[in-house]
Amino acid sequence: MAQPSLPGALSFCISIFGTNNHFSFTDVNNRWEKMIQMASNQNIHVLGFSSDGDPRLLKAMLYRCMVQEPVSECLWLKLGSPLGYNSTSHKHQICIQDTTYIGTKLRTRLLKPSVVLPMGRYAASLTHFQCLIDSYSKDKHFLTKSDLNSIDKMNFRAAEKMCSDNVIEFMKSIPDTNGTVAYLSIMQFVISAFNDHNISIKDSIYKLWFAVFFLRKWKLWITSNKSYSCTANFISINSYHCIKINAHAIIKLVNTFKTSVLNIEKEPNNTSGLIPSMFVPWLYSSQPCEQLFRTTRSLTSTFNTAVNFSIKELMNRVKRIEMLNSISNDLGNSKNNEENDIYKFPRNIKQTSMSTSVSRSLSNITSDMLTSLNLNSTINNAFDDC
Repeated sequence: MAQPSLPGALSFCISIFGTNNHFSFTDVNNRWEKMIQMASNQNIHVLGFSSDGDPRLLKAMLYRCMVQEPVSECLWLKLGSPLGYNSTSHKHQICIQDTTYIGTKLRTRLLKPSVVLPMGRYAASLTHFQCLIDSYSKDKHFLTKSDLNSIDKMNFRAAEKMCSDNVIEFMKSIPDTNGTVAYLSIMQFVISAFNDHNISIKDSIYKLWFAVFFLRKWKLWITSNKSYSCTANFISINSYHCIKINAHAIIKLVNTFKTSVLNIEKEPNNTSGLIPSMFVPWLYSSQPCEQLFRTTRSLTSTFNTAVNFSIKELMNRVKRIEMLNSISNDLGNSKNNEENDIYKFPRNIKQTSMSTSVSRSLSNITSDMLTSLNLNSTINNAFDDC
């Protein structure tokens, strides 16, 4: 799926192929290179790629993006790829892991009764949520027992509720919950850095790098303690790498947009660069793919419960979905059109209001915010506070 970096522009399908699932990260890299090449032939710039934690795509991202990129004298970007990849051919590529996926993975990890998450003299624990629900009424924290059910591993709404400001504040009033409060704070930072439409660039960078520094310190403490292991007493290594990738991605995004803005200021007639209104991190995710999967499986005739289909059937359904999305989008953009009062599309009214509310959100980023941002200072503050 392709997601234009512009509010109001719907995602669209650019490639469908069948696979036996036997492919490696090199195949993923080759696919991305082919996409970049074909897009370049059409004068289209690929800003980056996103995925949902799939190990092969994650490894491909580590090879492409987690290369040594020191900024000034600071050491927080001198991290290097853990896989030993030293090529600089992909230095302009931005790779992002889906924030929804990271949030649900962190929630699932915390809700597993068999997992112990120690932090010094404290620990993050599910029992603290049970104490919270028993001690305070639902109207105070908005949590329910179903939100703490780990069976539904993709319940992102429950993940958002668990790390909300209300839950964290009331959790602080319960004795010995420092570990759970710290875990929820990191979880909130990681989610809001990309999903909060009103957050400033500075706060996004601060929150992501605070989370990275905290997790590094926590991981170091666990590895130095013979009683624990990162496999059993830390967040999943997959989630850890996803968060690190996003922290580096936000730096690359800022630098990419800042360079483009400065170039436009030098050459006002140049209209091919990125402009601040295109800085929409909440669109940089793999959710367009997930939405397509959900829609294709639900796009069946009356009384038909079959959810599986062939590649040919999938291609036919995608054409129908694109047509429905096109109609919905046209109606949504024609509020002042007199014909809009005549032509109704009830089937998609509710779906449109839900699915396009995010894509239509405008960016509040300005050129001054980008050019005046001091990356070194912001990340060093996050390090000191951590």
